[in-house]
Amino acid sequence: MGFKGKNMYINNNTTNIDLVPINCFTVSSYAAYIEAEADDFTKEWLLNNDFKAKSGSYCKVPTKEGKIGAVISIVSDDDNCFWDAGALASKLPKANYEFRRGVKAEHEFLAALAWGLASYKFTAFKKSSVNFPSLKLHESIDSNSLKEFVNTIYQVRNLINLPANALGPENIAQEVAAVAQLYKASFKQTIGADLLAQNFPAIH
Repeated sequence: MGFKGKNMYINNNTTNIDLVPINCFTVSSYAAYIEAEADDFTKEWLLNNDFKAKSGSYCKVPTKEGKIGAVISIVSDDDNCFWDAGALASKLPKANYEFRRGVKAEHEFLAALAWGLASYKFTAFKKSSVNFPSLKLHESIDSNSLKEFVNTIYQVRNLINLPANALGPENIAQEVAAVAQLYKASFKQTIGADLLAQNFPAIH
């Protein structure tokens, strides 16, 4: 149970794909953007959609052809701002995106991790039909390391979400054995009468 190749990320060396830019702003930097940079079409769109600049809010700004041209996202102005950016994975429609501005260099990995965590669905008993959006990774991000983080957290979430009748000793042993095999680690379990022989009577 885990990541298993979900298409939530696009490797940073991928080219020739259409990307929707995600522009992140704090409340104050958004005000400056509207005042000095935003074009008239964007201003009118945000105004007509009654967009309010508050942490966690976002708005899809279309192109003149009706496609998603950009995403305006408001993030907190503290060191947890990457959570607001990553949470967009559970809000935006299926498309290819990238963080174009507003994500600090030291937060690129964390924002991508938050994106992956926001894409989590528990599918042990019912498959999900949700098509999550994809994020092109910043050039500074090691995609293998990122996916290891996401996969590990997914595995823990899956185990937490399983009911007790689906997570007995045998099931837990299977999960541990799978992790051991994946990382080429040794794995040993003591079962049945061997518990008494090895002085584990309370467990037996």
